[in-house]
This record gives sequence, C-alpha cells and structure tokens, in this order.
Amino acid sequence: MRAPLIHLLCLLCVMAHLQASGQVAIGEWQDHFPYRDLVDVEISGSSIHGATSTAVYRYGRNTGEIERFTKVNALSDVGISTVRWVADRQLLLIGYGNGNLDLLTGTSVINLPDIKRSNILGDKGVYSIEEKNGRAYLCCGFGVVVVDLDAVEVEETWLIGPAGSQLQANGLAFFQDSIHVATEDGLFSAFEQAPNLASFENWRRRSDVPSSTNAITNILVFGDTLLISRVSASEQDTVFALVAGQWTAIPTLSGNPVRSLSADGHQALAVCFPGWVRWFDASFAEIGALYDLQGVSMNTRKADIGPGNEVFIATGDLGLIAPVGSSQFSRIEPNGPTTTNNVRLDAAGGAVYVATGGVEGNYTNKFLKDG
Repeated sequence: MRAPLIHLLCLLCVMAHLQASGQVAIGEWQDHFPYRDLVDVEISGSSIHGATSTAVYRYGRNTGEIERFTKVNALSDVGISTVRWVADRQLLLIGYGNGNLDLLTGTSVINLPDIKRSNILGDKGVYSIEEKNGRAYLCCGFGVVVVDLDAVEVEETWLIGPAGSQLQANGLAFFQDSIHVATEDGLFSAFEQAPNLASFENWRRRSDVPSSTNAITNILVFGDTLLISRVSASEQDTVFALVAGQWTAIPTLSGNPVRSLSADGHQALAVCFPGWVRWFDASFAEIGALYDLQGVSMNTRKADIGPGNEVFIATGDLGLIAPVGSSQFSRIEPNGPTTTNNVRLDAAGGAVYVATGGVEGNYTNKFLKDG
C-alpha cells in the first residue's frame, strides 16, 4: 500500500509544479498569438482592453496582471475589427470583420453570429459599436444593426442609404433628439423617436455639413457638442462641431487624417492622428500630446481617454501604450510572436524557432522582414 501512495504523492507534486510554473498540462494546447498589432483599445474601469485582429487582452491597472482571450480559450472567431466597453453591464462587445459578434463578461463569452450567417451581400464588417439603454448599435458595412443585449438577439436592421440601399456606417451618436450616423456618403440623421427607424424614409443626409457627400469617418458627443471628422481629397481631415445649429470647423483638431476621437464626458478629448495623439480640454486647447515613445515612432491606430486625462493608445507596432506617472508612457504587451506572418517552424536545443515569410499568388517570395 505504501508504494502506490508514494507514487500518487509524486504525481500530485509534479502536477502542482506544472500548474505553478504555468506549463501546459498533457493534452492541453498553449497559444502563441502576436499582441503588438492592435486595432482598438477601451478603458474598462480598473482594466484596459486591447484588441488585435486575433485576440483580446485585459490589463489590470492596479495589479499589472494580463488575461488573454483567443479563439483557443474563449473567442468564437478571428478578424477582430472593434471593441466597445459597456460599463453598467461589465461587458465587452467584440465586433469582427465578417459581422460576427462576441459578448465577453469576465471570462465567459456569448456569441451572436446572426450577421455573419445572414444572406446580406457585400461588406458585413463591424466598424464601430455604440450602446444605449441595453441596446448595441453595430455600424456595419451595409448599415446599422440593433442588438438587444438582454435577449442577445438582433432587433432591427437599418438600411439608411437612398431608397434603402446599403451604406457603410463608420460611427453612430445620440445627440439631442436625433440619431446621427457617420457614413461613407456623408452624415445621415433621424429623429430618435421616429416610429420606424428601419425605414429609409425616416433618414436624411445632413446637407448643412460642408461638402456633405464626403465620407465622415468619426462621430462623437463631447459635452454639449457633436463632433465629426470629414475626409477631404487632400487627406487633410476637418473636424467640425455642431454649435447652436451651425457647423464650425475646429482648426486645432484639423489638417491631418483623424483615426479616432475619444472623450471623457465634458472634461477632455483625445484625437488620434497617424503617428501621434493629442488631447484637449473643453475649449479645444491642447493639454497634452505624445509624438513618439522615448524617441521611437508609433503607428497609432486608436486612443481612449479616461478620468484624470489618462490616455491609452493602440498602436500597430508597439502594442498598447499606457501612462506611467504624470507625463511618462510605456508599452504593455503580453509575451508573444511579433507577427502572424509565420510560415515555418523548427525545434533544436530545447527551443522552437519561427521563420516569417510568405508567397504571392504566383508563388514568388514576399520577402517579409517582420520577424
């Protein structure tokens, strides 16, 4: 009897050691995803969520701990395009380029694949998500989809283009008595209490916006003001504010492509440009900026601003940029490979070596050097 007991104790010790050291148990898989190429970032209370196209990770601001969510352990898909935090539900909405939607609460995920599986032709991608009163408004490549978060089901689909045509929706905002949708064909609006928002007849293009048919890439309510960024042919976007019924250009926010707008209520506004981020007070006076990370240039994608004017930046090459102290920033990046462009593996000397690369459609080398 003593020998089997000793064997059992040895086995338990080995299992405890494996668990403590973070090693993968027999029969389980360990994933290795890149976390440097972010597509979005969301301040989520005491945590920060960073999203790549293949994974989401949660960074605990107080603990420094990082949790990873991938298709291996939680998510339903790959090709993430946007995320949105719903504070009163402690819920992260994850939109995909194929129309798929995941609802992440804690470590549990509910999948809503209705858009992905629909027979809608064309672009089903989710470009941004807004939430109000228990409904998520998904801005998609064809229009807007309204999701009931209690029932976790699609409630309505809005095709707001002329004669009910498909129109790429880039963003949505509730302002005063109306819903405003930023599209590739201008700004479209409808009364929020209209009886049938699924009918295109309730929607109209705002002809009072300068160059009203130009694409509107971002839309945001900042305090008592509605902000939009309008694309121009020269790639010098203009940010307009709707003040007293009139659209007014904001010079301090304009002149470069605007990748994202983010606001902390009435207090501060963060504007993400290609390569840098600036933040402003309620009068649009600059109160901070980041043009590089300790001399290293940044491929900035999105920025989110929270209480105390803390700005978190999603980059395409340095991962998550987070504030440290009052004026310093550092990288927050889980351990992982640099890229998904991996074509060959080899093992030797107790290590695994990964080679990046790829071939074109005619099987010529791509000569990728992002490893």
